[in-house]
Amino acid sequence: AHVGDNFCFSLTGAVLAACNEIPAACISVQAPRFIDAIGDHQLFLTVRDVVHKAKLGRDQVFVLGPGRGTTATHETAQASAENRRVIHYAALLGEKVQGQLGNLIANHASRLLISAQHELRSRYGGAPGPPLLDTSILIKPLKTSLSSLIMQLNVTGFFDSPWVNYFTELFYATCPHGVRVVLSIREALAWAKSRQGHHRALQEQDTSSVANTPANNERGRRLSTAGFVCPYAPDPRLLDPFSLTQCAAFARRFDAPGKKFNETQGCGAPHRLPGNAALDFDDVDPLALAAAMEKYNQYVHRLVPADLLLQVNYFSSSVLRTRTDNQSKEEWRQLESNLIALFVRDSPDELVSERVSERVSERVSERVNERDSP
Repeated sequence: AHVGDNFCFSLTGAVLAACNEIPAACISVQAPRFIDAIGDHQLFLTVRDVVHKAKLGRDQVFVLGPGRGTTATHETAQASAENRRVIHYAALLGEKVQGQLGNLIANHASRLLISAQHELRSRYGGAPGPPLLDTSILIKPLKTSLSSLIMQLNVTGFFDSPWVNYFTELFYATCPHGVRVVLSIREALAWAKSRQGHHRALQEQDTSSVANTPANNERGRRLSTAGFVCPYAPDPRLLDPFSLTQCAAFARRFDAPGKKFNETQGCGAPHRLPGNAALDFDDVDPLALAAAMEKYNQYVHRLVPADLLLQVNYFSSSVLRTRTDNQSKEEWRQLESNLIALFVRDSPDELVSERVSERVSERVSERVNERDSP
């Protein structure tokens, strides 16, 4: 079965054909329409074309980790890499990762895209800066990066930046081939404070960062390495506050120069983050960044069908909440890793979300009973 007319509403040509190829099993009942979720159609077609060239083994699936950095994305990636190769930021993990060549290719591919993202953000980094309207500069480096990883290194898993900024595009491009989504989360405000503090310290050590070029400094600011956030994050009409393409599409629709708004038709002026906050985690109050995080996690749940999505939290557990010793924390982290490995196993017929839930509940109960027994 394939999607109906409503999901592919208002599309034409190659984009409509690509939309019609997305199986119905990949479309959540709560999913937004394609035209609202995909902000740059040409960029999506580019991602789709590269993914179609992937050489997957029998029953092999892609794995996507849309969790924001500093939610234990490295542990999530490592747990997903038992029988595959995955990319976490700029590091290659997983099966038969040997020698320097593969690592060099993976590192270069990731940093090529990261550099392009910083270049794009630097164009709109002034205060007050113009709205981000165009993401076409990202298409060529994204194609080059994905081609190197998928076709040269047989990477089938994507975690952390810069890949999470294209989660929607990657999900709809990979889902027809088989995909599992592992969303790592943590308490939103703790995440925001950790993300800003940790990466601000890293930036001070990285004097060679693309984010800190003279061109950026001349604009009176420095782009951080902590990540991108759309200045329209609080607006309910924006779906993904961390998507570069959705942010640009939103600006074109609601904040382009000379744009007039009709309040009676629900086309009011966009809600922006306070002050000059735009494009950069470090420009945003931690409470506002935490709200963006919560909104993003809700969007992932809305986009991905429940049987393709596993949410994990390495930082807390309702069962182990009253236990703060290191042994309990390590046991819980191991349980989460084991659950991920089970969920992403390359056997679609074995994927039953209820069975996965039962397995982790059984393991938690066993651990708790072991510690509580006299």
